[in-house]
Amino acid sequence: MKIGAFAASHHVSIDTIRHYIDLGLLLPEKNSGQYSFDGRCANDLEEINSLKAMGFTLAEIHTVFMFRKLGRMTSYKQDASFHDLFVNKHIRISELLNELKQISSRLEAKIKEFDSTQKEKPLRLGIQLRNLGLLQCPHCKCGLNLRKAQIEDNQVMEGLLDCSCGSEFMITDGILIVKTDAGDDVSDVLVEALDQNQISNYIQNTDEAYLKNVYKSLEWAYRRLNFVELDGKVLLELGSGLGFFLRLIYDELPENTFYIAVDHDICMQRYLKQLLEKSGKRKNILFICSDFLQIPIRDKAAELVLDITGTSNYSFEHEEFLLKPVLRYFNDQAALLGSYILFGNFSTSSRVAVGLRKNFKIEMIKKEISALGFDIDNEMITDYLDKGGKYESWFTEGERVNSCVIYAKRSGVHEV
Repeated sequence: MKIGAFAASHHVSIDTIRHYIDLGLLLPEKNSGQYSFDGRCANDLEEINSLKAMGFTLAEIHTVFMFRKLGRMTSYKQDASFHDLFVNKHIRISELLNELKQISSRLEAKIKEFDSTQKEKPLRLGIQLRNLGLLQCPHCKCGLNLRKAQIEDNQVMEGLLDCSCGSEFMITDGILIVKTDAGDDVSDVLVEALDQNQISNYIQNTDEAYLKNVYKSLEWAYRRLNFVELDGKVLLELGSGLGFFLRLIYDELPENTFYIAVDHDICMQRYLKQLLEKSGKRKNILFICSDFLQIPIRDKAAELVLDITGTSNYSFEHEEFLLKPVLRYFNDQAALLGSYILFGNFSTSSRVAVGLRKNFKIEMIKKEISALGFDIDNEMITDYLDKGGKYESWFTEGERVNSCVIYAKRSGVHEV
């Protein structure tokens, strides 16, 4: 019987048969370059399958075959070594069963924990009343008045903020909305879809090496923070997006740290807010949906500026270095923690317009940061990559991209 017919008659692949031959478990005749399988091969294959069903590895099966073939007509089945093969396998399988039972119990407990967490009513995060004094009209710099407010747990969940100049800003579901391209009526269905799929989609559709660079950058940035000294500080993140950095440090943020998360995408803001609410831990977070140049907070309020690719994302459409027009938000003694996308080269088909490329060069980024009165204290540069994924489609074939993470302080300030 030829190899194809033999494999088909025993419901295994030809590759499997060849593998068994290479291991010496099957020994068919070979004539004119073709294998010929007989009844002895069929018996050997049945024995292989029988031993595999008992949990034996192919290496262990090879040992059993040596006893069976070389020990024929002897009392090899009573041999202590041969007998121990089966005794030891039985002991190991019993141990594995106990281990699997323990693993199963741990998994059941963790699943119950997940289920109980999902059934709990999540807390709600809104604008804490104590923070209203830090808000101001981005147009005339005057303070804002709260009206038509819905208050829960000393937080504003719904309401309006108005100014004497006639400007009005809406508070919806605890988010302060100044301006959004997506509109103010994003459906709950869309937000729920993001909640279920966005992170997994990002991970599954992004190159593993790129993800490692992202993780490495976030960890480096995390280690620059002294959380004890952040107590009572005002943190401003420019472009919170999916909240990779905020979610990384959320558990360790002191209760009195005021974290302002700004993004122009209301859908992303609602998604991130829901994630944090499900954690069950209340932190002092203010979500603002606005253009970066229209953030309704007082001048010089931010004591730590988090520019986690905010400037880089802004630079795909704007020539001006983002930190320059938003400098008014920074305290005179502010620190900066920023992550910036770098291009090692631009291809002829680059998606980055020629006039916008300067803000993706490390020399220019450092020059701009220094011009704003910051002294670079530390930095880390990741390896170059030539591909990203579905969500990093801003660089094309032939381009090499990496990132730089920078920690800087305005001249003469102490580390935050």
